[in-house]
Amino acid sequence: MKIEFDGPDAPTAPITEVVDLVVCDAAVEVTTLFGEKIRLDDAVVRRVDLAAGVVRLERSARHERQ
Repeated sequence: MKIEFDGPDAPTAPITEVVDLVVCDAAVEVTTLFGEKIRLDDAVVRRVDLAAGVVRLERSARHERQ
């Protein structure tokens, strides 16, 4: 699975080789195949495409108001 980003503040590169994704409050925690743990604060899941193995994230509205 891989993570892609939407929105103007989005990083350009996707996160690949994702084996675990946990949504906790206003953050998304990702673990890669290599054991790397990444915390994405103020992120929300926008769309999950199971056939393509892609999760699309964007910054939450709360982040944009700050």
